[in-house]
Amino acid sequence: NNLVYTVHKHQDIDLQSAVTQVKKMHDKEVHKFEQLLLELPTYKSSHIQESFLRFIKGLQYWITANSDWSIGSTRYEQFGAAQFLFSEHSIHQ
Repeated sequence: NNLVYTVHKHQDIDLQSAVTQVKKMHDKEVHKFEQLLLELPTYKSSHIQESFLRFIKGLQYWITANSDWSIGSTRYEQFGAAQFLFSEHSIHQ
């Protein structure tokens, strides 16, 4: 499940180019998620609305936790990639 390595091998490009490409993909998806947060529907049922918002908050926590873990982990050190994988974008909670 390492997208950087997969892009590196599948596209036959160097690791730095793969990191750059994956970072762009990541940033695009985070931006899309942030935009969708601005367009969330409102449900008439307070129970459904609360459950829905709790689900969205869980997604935000999940995304943030993954980013925090990846930045603090040594997993990407061998490529020097952690500094390139994550943008200024963060999921605000």
